[in-house]
Amino acid sequence: GGCIYYGSSTLLKKLKIDDPLDASPVHGFCGAWGVIAAGLFAKKKYVLNDYGCVGGADHYGAFYGGGGKQFGNQVVGVLAIVAWVGFTSSLLFGALKVSGFLRVPVEEEEAGLDTSHYGGNAYNFDKELAVKA
Repeated sequence: GGCIYYGSSTLLKKLKIDDPLDASPVHGFCGAWGVIAAGLFAKKKYVLNDYGCVGGADHYGAFYGGGGKQFGNQVVGVLAIVAWVGFTSSLLFGALKVSGFLRVPVEEEEAGLDTSHYGGNAYNFDKELAVKA
């Protein structure tokens, strides 16, 4: 999971995709990895213990001799989640854009939201620059 997080965070930075909180690497990429990993690493003993024999005896991790059936199911699940989230997000953000609530006015963006909404800057960069000089 740590490697997935680091790699996806680095990828987003190289693609210049703004995600200052790294929410996509943590929840999106690592979440997808968690779903897919079950199709690779699920032991037959635990799958049969939790789910019984329903669905056949080959519904466990590919690395434990289960073939690729469960792995394929997990990948289809991730694709379904991505499609659902993409669709519902498109509806929500499309409606916000059409109604004019998606972005702040250009003047406020250029002034900075701290200044326009709260009357001051959140950070005093002038003082920091004077200390470094």
